[in-house]
Amino acid sequence: MTERLYAVTHNGPNHKFSIVNSDGQLDRSYGGDLNAPRGIAVDRRGRLMVADEYNNRILVINLDTLSAYPLALPGFELNVPFSLHYDTASRRLYIGEWKGGRVICCKLTDRQP
Repeated sequence: MTERLYAVTHNGPNHKFSIVNSDGQLDRSYGGDLNAPRGIAVDRRGRLMVADEYNNRILVINLDTLSAYPLALPGFELNVPFSLHYDTASRRLYIGEWKGGRVICCKLTDRQP
């Protein structure tokens, strides 16, 4: 049987994104320069995205290398992104802002990195 893994974000002395097993044991984590990581979404290509609240960006985290890069969102300046939802059928990413008070909807393409 394959062990189930779960993605979680957490704050405290160290802001991190972590993968834990079903017993809550740490498998691996990404600390990077996260500042209040919040919502998590996975798109149809398997890219894992994290709302990096106080850095005003969405990070795409590579689970193999635990490296990350900001998701390009042309035309949008985020104002404290908090929650994420990805709709597989429409290929749309919904971003809920804390301070901006908006829900931003953007279509992700297979050409985006």
